[in-house]
Amino acid sequence: MLSKTLALTQQFEGRYLRDSELDSLARYARELEIRTQTYQRLQVVEAEVIAVLESTIQKRDPSLFLYGREDATQKWRRDTRLTYRLIAKAVLLDDAEGLESFLLWMQTVMRAFRAQRCCDATYALLEAVLLQQLRETELALVAPFVRSVRQTLGAGSYGLAVSNQGLAQIDGSDTPQKQLIHS
Repeated sequence: MLSKTLALTQQFEGRYLRDSELDSLARYARELEIRTQTYQRLQVVEAEVIAVLESTIQKRDPSLFLYGREDATQKWRRDTRLTYRLIAKAVLLDDAEGLESFLLWMQTVMRAFRAQRCCDATYALLEAVLLQQLRETELALVAPFVRSVRQTLGAGSYGLAVSNQGLAQIDGSDTPQKQLIHS
């Protein structure tokens, strides 16, 4: 939103904002508190979320962390942490365009290393893990960005046991978890 606001300030110099432009600013102002809370919550749970992602993927399909014979777990952690933090930033700033710019670059890298299956599994699982960590209002802000990451970086539906039962199939429990929010 800040980049949109900067662009707006340049566009409306010498004129008043249109109703649609004012509406966009007003909506962002109304959402700023929940966006800030969500950003802070994502920051607090980051280490736990990434640890759950790693351990679950390692249990389900350890080959996803291999690049040839090389263990790429450290690179996965770095890339996942970076992407997670950019999702948090996109939530805070309501900046889908900024996230998309990063994703287009990252997509080139992931394709070069043929890591789409790993990305698909990671970001499908991320949404399910966040179901356990976030309130519904927070998840409603985060989920579209996570889906955008999965769609851009993933290979399609890899199917790492993420379903409408959330983590129930992932962690092996019989207790249904919160439902995934579908667009």
